[in-house]
Amino acid sequence: MVDSAQKRRLADLLEQVVDGKLEAADALKQAKNWSDIPWEKRDLSVALHALMHFHIDTDIRQKDPQYDEDMKHNLRLHISNLRGS
Repeated sequence: MVDSAQKRRLADLLEQVVDGKLEAADALKQAKNWSDIPWEKRDLSVALHALMHFHIDTDIRQKDPQYDEDMKHNLRLHISNLRGS
């Protein structure tokens, strides 16, 4: 079972990225070092996958403000899901 603290930690990391406090690449490095996170759990793996896309699409997001906002909205949905809101 996924611990609520683990979900909260991932949600906090995503929130830092959305708020511009942490680069997506740095967030991915941090998350990949969390050996206690059961990444096979769907809600965690999908949120991490969304973060990977956010990072990979950096150049597109910089050129297209609407796409950037859509990607941030997607991360916010994952944050909400992880927090159980």
